[in-house]
Amino acid sequence: MQLLMSELITLKKEGGLFKFLKNSIPVMLGIFIFTIPFPYNTAIQEISFYGLALILLLLIIRKQTHFSFTSPFTVPFLLFSLWVLFCIPFALDKGNSFHDFYAHLLKHLFIFYLLVNYFKSKKLFMILSWIILISITIFSLGGIIYFYVISGGTLQDRFGFPIAGVDSNHIGFLAIPAIFITIVLLTAQNNFYKKLFLLVSLILTTSGVILSGSRGALLGFFIPVSFLLIKNKIIIILIVACMILLIMVTPFKNQFHIQAIKDKASEQVELGRLPIWYTYAQSIKDHPVTGIGFGMQSYTYDFFVKNNLKLPHKYQNIIQLTGGNPFMPHNTLIDLTVRTGFIGLGLFAICLYVFFHRGWLWYKKSTDVFIQNWDLCFMACGLSLLIQGMFVDLMIGLHVIYVFIFFAMINILWQIEERRGQP
Repeated sequence: MQLLMSELITLKKEGGLFKFLKNSIPVMLGIFIFTIPFPYNTAIQEISFYGLALILLLLIIRKQTHFSFTSPFTVPFLLFSLWVLFCIPFALDKGNSFHDFYAHLLKHLFIFYLLVNYFKSKKLFMILSWIILISITIFSLGGIIYFYVISGGTLQDRFGFPIAGVDSNHIGFLAIPAIFITIVLLTAQNNFYKKLFLLVSLILTTSGVILSGSRGALLGFFIPVSFLLIKNKIIIILIVACMILLIMVTPFKNQFHIQAIKDKASEQVELGRLPIWYTYAQSIKDHPVTGIGFGMQSYTYDFFVKNNLKLPHKYQNIIQLTGGNPFMPHNTLIDLTVRTGFIGLGLFAICLYVFFHRGWLWYKKSTDVFIQNWDLCFMACGLSLLIQGMFVDLMIGLHVIYVFIFFAMINILWQIEERRGQP
């Protein structure tokens, strides 16, 4: 961030208002991304976002920038967006569906295209990676202090940071990608102080994952980390060993006893995610094509009860146990199908296919170690989010934007590789 600011001041001194505005975009975008996980960030986020939109509009009108939509993601994004827009007239809550179409899809796509247009060099790519890492590290430190010191939580309590909109099931959406980014940075870092910060970051983010007590987060770490084993065997083995050690010295270890696993499985079948999934399956049966609309406020208590009462009686007890609180689907595939129908799910699946296909393609094709390492890193990040999203809602909440940021990171690597092949 400091480097971006110094470059911006230098450009201003050299003169040229439009050049100054153009180069202010990465700075404002960096601020926007840095503040994503923090509480009370609405004002900064809104000022940054609409400031970026205003500057970009001015630059385009005055033909002072070349803003391109060229990307392997453009067609899938366009098709998915048009489908969500098409479904709005059929939504249960049309106003909220239109609001969320804008606030939780179009705005994220705008950030995606800003990133691929203004962070498309290796230098800026690295700055962006550091911004994400530092942001999540500070979030982890602040969250742990708030939860265990200020709020008086104990190690028996699952770590979460609800004041920032991140509960215990969502900690892994932020912390695990930060762990993967740290691994890649550690392997290429020679500066002692930066290595020290990376080790501190690794301790904080790993601790956040373990203290959250989320099995989905653990799966979201151990399965994707195999991607990074290809290039970083020694450091991965050490980190896995440390994570296992942390599990063994915290109450999280109690969840891995055979009886605890049996009890948890039984709970999930009778009162946990299975009846929740069955409940939302009833909605999918009623709205298989257009869904109920993209708006998240359609997930009301009445909506849940209406669909839950269609199930056998043994699955209806969950209504009383919620204390009147509606449930989210707790599964990203079910969530997208409920909101956008099977067509919407299929179109988003194409976006995911492009992400993993392009990442793997450029990993195999490129001879640049930089591209290979970061391709593996962000494919691992994407896979981690997807795995965790099978047990909790990925496309609802502040963490949604990281999906589009990781899409953009893979796209930038594609751009870098394309430029390498040009004469």
